[in-house]
Amino acid sequence: MVRGEEGLPQKKIYLATHSHLFVDKETIENNYVVESVNGAAAIRHITTPAELQTLIFRLLGNAPADLFFANNIIVVEGRSDEIFLHKVLELEDPVGRGIDFHFAGGDGSIKQALAAIDQVFRVAAYTSLYRERLCAIVDKQVDAERVREWKSFMRSRADERLLVLDSPAIEYEYPRDLVSSVTGLALAQVDDALATYLASTENGQAGVLGGFKGRKVDLAFAVAAGMKREDLDNVNPKIRALLGLAKKLAINSG
Repeated sequence: MVRGEEGLPQKKIYLATHSHLFVDKETIENNYVVESVNGAAAIRHITTPAELQTLIFRLLGNAPADLFFANNIIVVEGRSDEIFLHKVLELEDPVGRGIDFHFAGGDGSIKQALAAIDQVFRVAAYTSLYRERLCAIVDKQVDAERVREWKSFMRSRADERLLVLDSPAIEYEYPRDLVSSVTGLALAQVDDALATYLASTENGQAGVLGGFKGRKVDLAFAVAAGMKREDLDNVNPKIRALLGLAKKLAINSG
């Protein structure tokens, strides 16, 4: 406030700027946006961290992509999960929505991965870009207490954003006809053969699956290479729904 002189009323002084450096990040209510509404200038009060975050994005470039950030992140356990799910997402949405995958290196590292993403992507507003947007997919053997911890961290819509698969490994989610094509196994043989193969590749070693020999990541690449859009009909609908939600929650989804 400025003290009025010679009987003039006191006035507030507003500093208009296009620089994020002048934004008050500590006291959010000290920020206002001057914008044109129906051709007239209007002042809008910023009252929440989310509004401040959006404001800073606009000052810096309007979208996470302008800052070389993903629009959303899906956390998975391993590299094989990333390869397969990235292919499914690519077939679902060839245009792309700026969705990135982060593989944690096992379910024991998911919690650290979530926290790291939250910390790294706070940017200028000191608020996380992804805390209430990122999604995760994990195998069914995950301990229930861990799942509760992750959901608590993720906060809003956590039950929708965290998918615990009914299968013990992502390989069981591959379309069976593609696995059959890659390995030369009959469809009826695939499940039993997968169990033996996965047991032999637990430590990143190469295993044999019918006529295929290689690591789990090699199998993921081989299956992904053969996938076409029509193969989506044979992908777990829960996985497809989770990927759809990740796109819907993407920061610039529109």
